[in-house]
Amino acid sequence: MKMKLASEKEQLEADIKMRSKEKAQWLTLSERTFNVACYARDWFAYGGEMTKREIFQSLGSNLILKGQQVSVTLDFPFEIIKKKRKAVELEIAQVRTSENTITAMRIADFVKNFPVLCAGQDSNLRSP
Repeated sequence: MKMKLASEKEQLEADIKMRSKEKAQWLTLSERTFNVACYARDWFAYGGEMTKREIFQSLGSNLILKGQQVSVTLDFPFEIIKKKRKAVELEIAQVRTSENTITAMRIADFVKNFPVLCAGQDSNLRSP
């Protein structure tokens, strides 16, 4: 019995360590994505050739130059950001009015009225 419990304890500790590592990786990815999404335009406008190359590499692959236009096949999560951008901007514009002060009693209405900002599905899907 003692061996079984010790083995189970080791397994649980290994699982916690693995999940902690995954959590750190997701946090790093989220921070990098946020920074690129917020600052890439400025970095590109004022950065050197190497900075511009790094921005393109971080966005995706299959860079294609047609005339004066560059197209990129966006990687995850930038593809999601591009698809949801207009809907999120509309919701943010609605939220930023002086009449929309959110209180605890209005959170349920907020979630119902702004589905993109309050996505129902976790981006870090995991099995039960």
